[in-house]
Amino acid sequence: MTASDLLTRGIEEVVPRDLAEKKLLSGKKIRIYLGIDPTGSKLHLGHSVPLRKLQAFAAAGHEVIFLVGSFTAMIGDPSGRDALREPLTKEQVIKNFETYKQQAAKVLDFAKVKIVYNHEWLEKLKFDEIVNLANNFTVQQMLERDMFQLRRSVKIECPNCHKKIIYRHNPLAGITIKDNARLSDWSYYVNQILTNEAAFVTRDPQNLRGQMCDSCNFIIEYFRLKASDISSPEPIGLHEFFYPVMVGYDSVMLDVDCELGGSDQLFNMLAGRTLQQKLGKRDKFVLTTKLIGGTDGRKMSKTYDNCIWLEDSAADMYGKIMSIEDKLITNYMECCTDIPMDEIIIIEKKMIQEENPMQFKKQLAEEIVRIYHGDAAATQAAEGFSNVFAKGELPEDIPEVKAQEGESLLDVLLRAEMITSKSDGRRLLEQGGIHLGDVVISNNNAPSASGTYKVGKRKFLRIII
Repeated sequence: MTASDLLTRGIEEVVPRDLAEKKLLSGKKIRIYLGIDPTGSKLHLGHSVPLRKLQAFAAAGHEVIFLVGSFTAMIGDPSGRDALREPLTKEQVIKNFETYKQQAAKVLDFAKVKIVYNHEWLEKLKFDEIVNLANNFTVQQMLERDMFQLRRSVKIECPNCHKKIIYRHNPLAGITIKDNARLSDWSYYVNQILTNEAAFVTRDPQNLRGQMCDSCNFIIEYFRLKASDISSPEPIGLHEFFYPVMVGYDSVMLDVDCELGGSDQLFNMLAGRTLQQKLGKRDKFVLTTKLIGGTDGRKMSKTYDNCIWLEDSAADMYGKIMSIEDKLITNYMECCTDIPMDEIIIIEKKMIQEENPMQFKKQLAEEIVRIYHGDAAATQAAEGFSNVFAKGELPEDIPEVKAQEGESLLDVLLRAEMITSKSDGRRLLEQGGIHLGDVVISNNNAPSASGTYKVGKRKFLRIII
């Protein structure tokens, strides 16, 4: 991979670009690192993107460091979920990393990578040293981080799709209303809203009554909201401000030319650049890799249950990739495969010209399965998918479960791990996503019956009463 490819393929931002080009075009080896906090033990395709980029730097002969956040993982990057979670122990973190490493080895050649643990220096810092490090930042700078801005805002759930939480400034800020009172007198309230500059945000200036849901394009009309429809901002722990300081200090201790990470880590990585400059270390540039969408189009995340896991079976991995939105095909090709960029550009042009994207999605699915499971498994997965979904045949390895007569279908599906929760099952029922043979099941209280069920797009279960 050329120096240009290292800075472009799968890359979202290069900060600052002129420094990156200068260092890479100098012909000298650079020192680059990727830091991960192993708070969990499962990796998905989204995790593979920075791992693949790190491997590309290793293959190009650069000095590559893989940093395990054995100290920072005990605190957690401030996401709202981590803020209130039970802290991990160092032993749990290191145990998680062993599983993480086994999966990451599918992408990264650890024989060419130096592994370090940040507890080796962070747990030795004295309090006065921590204060001195924190003195390089202001509270105002910390609050600029998008994660904190989201958590300081209110949340409005779309009344139409119920899936997307919209983070916006409070449209009712500064307005005193009774609990659950409807904003029926719009002319009165809109004047109050518009006089508060920070309180009202709309994507459509022509629609001063509300904003569009990012997920389903439904217009959320503020005047129909009740006070109970709008949640309060989430708390921010004081300790969370120290997270960027700590990961920034990792850069100082490693004295690197470059740090690599997901685009959601830009703030933390720039904190490291600041500390390296102020403490007389190398001038560091930052590379952020692109995020990829999950099977439902949102950011791939365990929270959304939309992940393609590296440990998925070949058949499951192939089927999940075939379910992604067509607009994600070339993004996946760029970030998750070795398909040449010239070929990807041609494919993108063909899809713009409305050529059927199915053939390209099949190419993508087979390529990714080949990377993680080998040629034979990729071919078998492609044939199996074609038989089940194109020819209407049933898969050969349908799991079976025994149920009692009259037992709730949702209870059985949950027990068989076909659904993640009863609310997930009810959502599928509402969408016509559960079939017994050719019959669509729509009753939330339906009892289970003997037969083969199709659950969602890819799952099958045989129930025996």
